[in-house]
Amino acid sequence: MEIKDYQGRSIELSDTSWEHIRESHPEVTLEDICLVLSDPMEVRECPRQNFVELFYQAKTHPMGKHRFRVVVVKILSAGLFISTAMTTATMKDGRTLYRKGEVI
Repeated sequence: MEIKDYQGRSIELSDTSWEHIRESHPEVTLEDICLVLSDPMEVRECPRQNFVELFYQAKTHPMGKHRFRVVVVKILSAGLFISTAMTTATMKDGRTLYRKGEVI
């Protein structure tokens, strides 16, 4: 399956990656992934792997705690691929590539 990001780039979600997400991070839906990619709050370069982009969207936890949905995208010569998606309490450090409403 291919999903467009906020820049109009096609990003592939393989059956294997989707199966991993469903099994390991069942709170993340396909709708969540599409929303995070198409309308991210922030996109950062992974601090350890500069060929990985981390797409974030704020998500309020039912208990009132602030959380983020993150979609991890690998940028390879063969194309762009979703590696995983999950909920996290904090955003990783890394160079900010995009912040909603700001010119970077």
